[in-house]
Amino acid sequence: MDTDIILKQVSDALKDRSWEGFLKNIQGWSEPDRTRLGKFWKVREELSSAENGIILRGSRIVIPQSLQERATILAYEGHQGIGRIKSRMRENVWFPGIEDSVDTIVRNCRTCQLTGCVGGPGSKTVTWIVGHSFVHWASKYAERQVYGRNLGLKGHLHEVQWWGKGGMRWGALLPWLAKMVPQRGCPDLLIIHLGENDLVQLSGLALLQLMQRDLDVLKSRLVGTCIAWTELVPRKVWRGAMKHGAIEKARRKLNRAMRLYCGDNDIKVIAHEGIRLAEPLVFRDNGVHLSQLGNAYYMMEMRDVVSKLWNEAIWCPRV
Repeated sequence: MDTDIILKQVSDALKDRSWEGFLKNIQGWSEPDRTRLGKFWKVREELSSAENGIILRGSRIVIPQSLQERATILAYEGHQGIGRIKSRMRENVWFPGIEDSVDTIVRNCRTCQLTGCVGGPGSKTVTWIVGHSFVHWASKYAERQVYGRNLGLKGHLHEVQWWGKGGMRWGALLPWLAKMVPQRGCPDLLIIHLGENDLVQLSGLALLQLMQRDLDVLKSRLVGTCIAWTELVPRKVWRGAMKHGAIEKARRKLNRAMRLYCGDNDIKVIAHEGIRLAEPLVFRDNGVHLSQLGNAYYMMEMRDVVSKLWNEAIWCPRV
């Protein structure tokens, strides 16, 4: 089925201000079409119809399938780098699978393959890793490794900046960004690792609502920035908690809910699966911070995600 017809179904739903007919019409459609329509359903609250019939997601134009490849190729002219191209695309247009479309163009770009990089001159990307003490100690660990604080990425193409503050809670994120962005501009990639310090003071539901509300704000303000959220990791000791088991249960439940939310809102998820209570050696004696082994797992997963986002292979030592 042509996506223009799919967009017509979306347009009709917007005009009728009802999605009941939309849901009825997709019954019996092929699986690929239902999957594509599901992408529109998930962002339906952000969709609107302009007077000329153009569908918008926020302020971005929704591109029909027949024009998606052309739009991506036009945005990639000049080989300005995968970070910058994704930023330009996110600022102006949207369609389901927009980032995968950019990745495909880059992988098939002869110029980029010959030069061995993801972009041309002036395409340096900036990554901010923001969070509590885990981020601080991870940056110190990275300094002592061969790959360094830049995570093994090519320095002339990428810059990784670490912003870790001990005891930082989720509520400090927006005020911090409101101060930093005017000074330094928006990063191409924002990785957030916060929330564990809030679990004892807030209920899991209250923290979930706070995180989702603030991420909605960030998505509207940092339009050209790719956002990645780090799952809350376990702790052997939850300082100030009366029942550690209850906090651990709330952590797991919140992570499940946030994975669904992030999947629906084009936010990357970093799951630090190597950091588990069943592996006590990943923690320091205080039961909160990560040991050398824990930081090794932490950095392995962080580097893997960052390299995939920038479509660049990074040097990785043999174990």
